[in-house]
Amino acid sequence: MNRGFTLVEVIVVLLLAALLVGAFTAALIPATEGLTLVRRNTEAAQKAQFAMTRMVREMGALTNIVSGTGTAITYDFVDPEGNNRRSTLAWAGAGQPLTLNTIPLSDDVAQFALRYYPSPSATPASTWNSSMRQLEIVLQSATAGSMIYSNRLALRTF
Repeated sequence: MNRGFTLVEVIVVLLLAALLVGAFTAALIPATEGLTLVRRNTEAAQKAQFAMTRMVREMGALTNIVSGTGTAITYDFVDPEGNNRRSTLAWAGAGQPLTLNTIPLSDDVAQFALRYYPSPSATPASTWNSSMRQLEIVLQSATAGSMIYSNRLALRTF
């Protein structure tokens, strides 16, 4: 009596092994895509959070707003050494980075807006004037379009 496997048995085992490998691969692809999406969104969140933190810190030290529009603000502030300085925060539009004194602050910007308020309950304006007492910064990520960051600041020096 011969011991061993018939050709049919070997083919069936190979087909079952191929089905298992195919099922495993089909399950692995969405997991890999999900991981890539999470990584991309995390990087976008970190960029936006860094930019927002920097803008809030800058606005906390301002002493005078020279001019302000919906996408740019020029202001004076006191630097850590006690010197008066002038800075400009600006966004030129879609595909452009958000800049602070022409240095890119974030390259992942789909939308950027500055809104000015004369009081907390007032309707926002898109341009600065001397009656404004609050500033709102709105930043939307280009990579993760649903991520919108917003911060409203009371201007202490006004």
